[in-house]
Amino acid sequence: MNKALDEISNNLPAEMQKEIQTQLAELQSSTDNNGSTRIKLKRGRFILPDDTSIEGKLEAVIVSHVSVNQLYKGAYDAEDPQPPVCYAVGKDPNKLIPTNDSPDQQASACDKCPSNQWGSSGKGKACKNTRLLAILTPDDPTKIYTISVSPTALKAFDSYINKLVNKRVLPVMVVTNIAFDQKCDYLKLAFSLARSNENFKLFHKQKGAAEALLLTIPNFQGEK
Repeated sequence: MNKALDEISNNLPAEMQKEIQTQLAELQSSTDNNGSTRIKLKRGRFILPDDTSIEGKLEAVIVSHVSVNQLYKGAYDAEDPQPPVCYAVGKDPNKLIPTNDSPDQQASACDKCPSNQWGSSGKGKACKNTRLLAILTPDDPTKIYTISVSPTALKAFDSYINKLVNKRVLPVMVVTNIAFDQKCDYLKLAFSLARSNENFKLFHKQKGAAEALLLTIPNFQGEK
């Protein structure tokens, strides 16, 4: 394949080279070269896909979010993380259904699944219930990132969103502080209002792309 691509590149018409180079630059800037949009959490820092590290607090505009249930087999291994064996994603956390692509689908619906019941793993659930957010930074309404809210932070996130809704405010209309809960000795996110987002119309235009990204099904064969 590489040889074939080299032949195509080396035989570009001279009169088109400038135009092609311009389009190549546009394509490169429109994609994530790291192959990921996920923001990772590590020791009180937010690690962006390009390895930029932000300490303590991340200012974000929440464009959309979904609920995700995912079941893993075996203990987590940081050196060799594996994809989930059962995966469900959707808007309503009470109506999630495992995707048909799940390698080991546990039930026809998550609310009926034994792995999604309290006590299925110690005092908790074997299935990991999370929220997946699509966010943008306040200074860039074009670059979409995703960040996962752990089961321990679901109550805090849902409470924050409900406060906005009760005030008839969409999350995209404000800048949100995403920080680490200092009361916990483990990584748990906290959410608070930073300020209004005066340019929210620009950010709202990304809603369709953000939701498409959030609803993407994992590659169960190769995703880590």
